[in-house]
Amino acid sequence: MNSKKYFLFFFSAIFLGLMPVLLAGDAAVAKDGEVIVPSFVRFVTTIFGQEPGDPADFFLFVGRFHPLVLHLPIGMLVVAFFMQAFSIWKKRDDLHFPYCFCLGCSFIFSVLAVIFGALLSMSNEYNADLINRHGWGGILFSLLVGLAFYLKYKFLKSGQENMKQKKASLVVMFIALNVMSLVGHDGGSLTHGPDFLTEKAPNILRNLIGLPDKPEEVVNPEGTVYNEIIAKFFGNNC
Repeated sequence: MNSKKYFLFFFSAIFLGLMPVLLAGDAAVAKDGEVIVPSFVRFVTTIFGQEPGDPADFFLFVGRFHPLVLHLPIGMLVVAFFMQAFSIWKKRDDLHFPYCFCLGCSFIFSVLAVIFGALLSMSNEYNADLINRHGWGGILFSLLVGLAFYLKYKFLKSGQENMKQKKASLVVMFIALNVMSLVGHDGGSLTHGPDFLTEKAPNILRNLIGLPDKPEEVVNPEGTVYNEIIAKFFGNNC
């Protein structure tokens, strides 16, 4: 593959990666009483011809399979990353098939996760900024995994893969893993709330990231067991 094709491929990936910045700027701007429709939700509903906040039940039904598949591309990519790193470290060339298999499966499942998540977002019931970052970031993650798979496949098909090409594929996967970390954090915030990760963190760690100390839990001595323990448990977990 010549340098021009490489340039076009990387340019497309960078352009799509900038889409959150280009399109998400108006997500947090709304008049009093106006429903905010994030750019990602507008994008998805336009493609499927649905109304934001009122899509057909079928789309929401399919979208709820998002949690079922979203962990598969992450696990496959991690395995492929360490397999490629191991082959570079030990200078081994007998891991091509399992490596490509894991990377290809990661790409397929990442596309499915993006599609299911996009369908779920059409309900427009989520935080606008988080859903924009999570949605567009998920697309970028899928593109990066697809790019890593494409490069590896082309290198192997040519029969002339060298160490520089192996390292290039590894770098793309490393970037994808970092994007995945940010996307996963936003996904967890959408599900469990923005403070889920730091809520129980020790104060020394909270202070390092600029958060105040945890508030001390005050138990009402006159409160009943139900109000102080059971009701709080149901409120936090149900």
